[in-house]
Amino acid sequence: MAALYQADLALTWGRGVQRMVGNLLGVLVFAAVVPLAHTGALALVLCCLAFSFGGEALISRNYWLGSVCVTPMALLVTEFAGFQEPGPLIAERIVDTLVGVLVGLAAALAVPDRPRQRVVRTERPGPRTLAAMGRSSQGPYPDQRTGETTEGVRP
Repeated sequence: MAALYQADLALTWGRGVQRMVGNLLGVLVFAAVVPLAHTGALALVLCCLAFSFGGEALISRNYWLGSVCVTPMALLVTEFAGFQEPGPLIAERIVDTLVGVLVGLAAALAVPDRPRQRVVRTERPGPRTLAAMGRSSQGPYPDQRTGETTEGVRP
C-alpha cells in the first residue's frame, strides 16, 4: 500500500491500476511457471533469479511491467519452504492485491491534497553580489570548498 499511495488522487488511481494489472498478469505468469518450478530445487532457484532480474530491470521504468515479474517471484519464494498447491497462493495474492488497492484509494480519499504553494520571486535590478550591495571593501572571501578567494561574491 505504501507504494500505491501517491501525492494526489489522480496519481494514486494511476498507480492502483498499474498495480492491479501487473499483479494479475504476474499471477497468470506464476500459474504458467509453477509446474516447471516444482520439478526441482534448481529450477525453482533459476526461476526466482530470472524474475528477480526482470523485476529489478523493469520496476523503475514501468511499475506494472515490473509487478509482472515481482509477483511470480514473491509467490515462488514461498515454495522454498516446501512445494504448495498453487490455487490457494493465487487466490490469496488476488485478494491481497484488491484489498491493498482499495485501502490505498481510501487513504488517498481520506487525506486531502495539499494546496500547491507558489513561489513568487521579485525581479532584481542587477546581480546579487557583495560588490553590488556596496560591501566589496571587505576584500575577497575564501571559498569554503577549495579555500581559494573569490572576487567580492560570498558563496
